[in-house]
Amino acid sequence: MGSYECACREGFVGEGRKCDDINECAQPNICPSVTTCVNTDGSYYCDCGKGYNFSGTNCIDINECEAKICSSNATCTNSPGSYTCQCLKGFLGNGSVCEDVDECSTPSQCHFNSICTNLPGSYSCPCKVGYSGNGMPQCNDINECLVDNGASGYQCVCDLGFNGNGLTCSDIDECQMDNICPQNDTNSLALCFNTNGSYFCQCKDGYQGDGFVCDDVNECELSTACERNMTCNNIPGSYNCSCVIGRVYEKGTCVDEDTCMNSSTNCHPLAECLVFQGSYFCQCPKGYEGNGTDCWDVNECDQSQGHACPSFSHCFNTNGSYICTCWEGFQSNGTLCEDIDECTNRSFVCPDNSTCRNLEGSYNCLCDQGFSENGSLCLDINECFLGLIKCPNFSNCINKIGYSICECWEGYQASGTECSDINECTYNTTCPEKSTCVNTNGSYQCLCDIGFVSTGDLCLDIDECIDKQQEDLCNNGTSVIKPINFFLL
Repeated sequence: MGSYECACREGFVGEGRKCDDINECAQPNICPSVTTCVNTDGSYYCDCGKGYNFSGTNCIDINECEAKICSSNATCTNSPGSYTCQCLKGFLGNGSVCEDVDECSTPSQCHFNSICTNLPGSYSCPCKVGYSGNGMPQCNDINECLVDNGASGYQCVCDLGFNGNGLTCSDIDECQMDNICPQNDTNSLALCFNTNGSYFCQCKDGYQGDGFVCDDVNECELSTACERNMTCNNIPGSYNCSCVIGRVYEKGTCVDEDTCMNSSTNCHPLAECLVFQGSYFCQCPKGYEGNGTDCWDVNECDQSQGHACPSFSHCFNTNGSYICTCWEGFQSNGTLCEDIDECTNRSFVCPDNSTCRNLEGSYNCLCDQGFSENGSLCLDINECFLGLIKCPNFSNCINKIGYSICECWEGYQASGTECSDINECTYNTTCPEKSTCVNTNGSYQCLCDIGFVSTGDLCLDIDECIDKQQEDLCNNGTSVIKPINFFLL
């Protein structure tokens, strides 16, 4: 009473005030050898890799085909840890997307007197109006005979097997008629196939004849119908085989009722009991070796000497099989392990001012020009400070991010690789009126003309008449008169 104590939760270790995660993956055999142990805060899990689920004891292949991951016009084939999609005949694509092949875009598919009609996964070749045939090998011209009706005219009559007014004739589907092909009391004995202008009947399996008369085939007259230790019973359109009393049917033959019932005492638990000539034998399943009474796992990884799996992958033996896991930096394409281009799929981590370069199974980061590596960063190189840039006279070196420039002093301009003085006096607006421009290195001066004085940006006239220092200019009764501009009319 009056106190408390702290205890770490499951998956952590410590005295309660400070609890550290237990790395269960450090314990040997915590996961099966075919999996990878992944430690988490307070726990762990066993990772089977892509294409597999961990059941608690084994890695079970995920059947991606059950998720209908392929196109509806493709077949999906599941494989250990992966799957493949293959487009059906008449379609092209990668299996995930299958597009119909337009056979009509290829010349000579149909007869030249037929019209090629593209269908999903196939095509048809109906003959043009005025021709008959199946459209592929041939389309024969229909002889529309002229008939003298007494009025120098003609009439058109549809051929047998067609309906219409003679100008337009459509095929009669005789197979839609009742009892067109022979049948017994309960079922039809033949299949009806409609053709252009006609039809034909074909006896069903178990019957023989020309299609219009079909007789039951007595399969029991064939010595191969049933095994020699079986009884053959003929039935309309088929037959069945039954075992004599004291024997049971198993995998195509009749065996004693207890032939494989007690095989568990002789066969290995993994072995299969197979009936053979009235007896049986034990056969180990695929992935195991032995005589059937004793079966042991085949280590395909050791037996193949490194050839069971593709290059750049690890082979892991499993009970009765094995799995292949691509190295880090590689991924499976279904059959091979291909390098992952981290730079293309944007799965890389590089600092600013650097470029990702892909390597086999990995990548590295190269600092861009004008930057240098400093630990995990790419820092700007101050070429001016390091003296890496030689600038011409009358200029300053100015460092920029990733590069540096040479900038001419004020009053100078770039001339090739040098900085030359700008002659500002070549511009008429450089100096004010009543002044003379004098160019200097990197600058210029404006000197007012005689009789003018600089005031601000102007040269103003000096009024010598009010200047006390100019009194000697006039004496003996004379005056200084400022000249004025005048002109004669």
